[in-house]
Amino acid sequence: MSGGHFELICYKFSQFADDLECEILNNEVENDFNYCPNFSDATISKIKEVQVLARKLADLSKEVEWLYSSDISEENFMDRVNKIESGLVDK
Repeated sequence: MSGGHFELICYKFSQFADDLECEILNNEVENDFNYCPNFSDATISKIKEVQVLARKLADLSKEVEWLYSSDISEENFMDRVNKIESGLVDK
């Protein structure tokens, strides 16, 4: 799994999803700068939806990266994408 066709941007998407998940968990915690977002439950709920979409984008973009880098076949690509879309991701 070398990737590289799209300069591995999929891993930046993945990092964003990871970082956003941490921010959600720390919504009511002050950071080193004495800042605490303390967003409402409704806002956190919407941010969670965005985080799920970000994770899906990261997973799908990784499959595209690998396909264009000739790391997986079209058949593998389609199988993996279908699993991601149906929530049956093998990690």
